[in-house]
Amino acid sequence: MKKMMFDSAIENWIEAIMSHTILIAEGHTHIHIDDLLGNMAPQQEMVTISIQAFQKLIEHAAKLGTPVKLSLIIPMTSLGDKISLSIPQSIQDVTLQLDFEPPSLWIINWQTLFSPLISSVVIEEYRAPLRFSMLEDNDENIVAYYHEYRNKEEFYTNQEVKRRIYIDCFKYKTVSLDLEKLTKIS
Repeated sequence: MKKMMFDSAIENWIEAIMSHTILIAEGHTHIHIDDLLGNMAPQQEMVTISIQAFQKLIEHAAKLGTPVKLSLIIPMTSLGDKISLSIPQSIQDVTLQLDFEPPSLWIINWQTLFSPLISSVVIEEYRAPLRFSMLEDNDENIVAYYHEYRNKEEFYTNQEVKRRIYIDCFKYKTVSLDLEKLTKIS
């Protein structure tokens, strides 16, 4: 996949987001990699292509003009209804354990990041840092980790535990927090 294709796909997505003010109205938006590129990448290339698209998103996100958290979420196959602690040891492990759901890019408005409206209540979870690098550039504003979880409904109906790799970028978090507003109980 050529670099130019990522640039134009990411630019078009960001322009669409800006023209619809979706980050203000809903607080977040996301797109699956196959929808962004217009086709499904081969599974053996999906992780690499997703990482390249995420790096392009990081480069272009300043155009949004609002504080945001950027994320790449890579779904992995479930290993059952218990927390498995089965942390991948390499990008190859992640590729071999990809779920049928394609990876997705997320843009979350920093001011709504902690809103209960955009997050379900996770009552069972495990997180661990990855022991390998997902990106070539070791930027202190980027964190990659493994996450297993179930929300309340999934837990009580004994559904499978979700497994994901998250790569979060906090490079564009510049915002002055109103501590009084954050601590005010309504």
